[in-house]
Amino acid sequence: MFRFSNTLVRALKSVQCTAVRDLRVGGVALGAVNLKGRNFITLKDFDSEEIKHLLWTSADLKHRIKKEGQNLPLLHGKSIAMIFEMRSTRTRMSTETGFALLGGHPCFLTSQDIHLGTNENTTDTAR
Repeated sequence: MFRFSNTLVRALKSVQCTAVRDLRVGGVALGAVNLKGRNFITLKDFDSEEIKHLLWTSADLKHRIKKEGQNLPLLHGKSIAMIFEMRSTRTRMSTETGFALLGGHPCFLTSQDIHLGTNENTTDTAR
């Protein structure tokens, strides 16, 4: 589950106007897309314009960091706890790398670290 925070929403808004030359998805009409407070669990929770906006924003950030060498500390001072139901090296590494490139601090937790349902309930762990 990924929750869109105020910082990420501001980051998404700040990159809306930057053109990406390599974007093969095509032009995206960047209208009013509000993702604040939404959870990213499945793409089924998003309409096509929101998905296009997410893809455009990720392509833009990737272009600015890799091609232009920009330092974008959009997640400076933020942390993410990553808990995977099934282990995935690629998913873990890409999430850790992306979060760190944006200035955040990724933290991977295993089932031995969190003791889900033993010391605290699921709701408290998710916070």
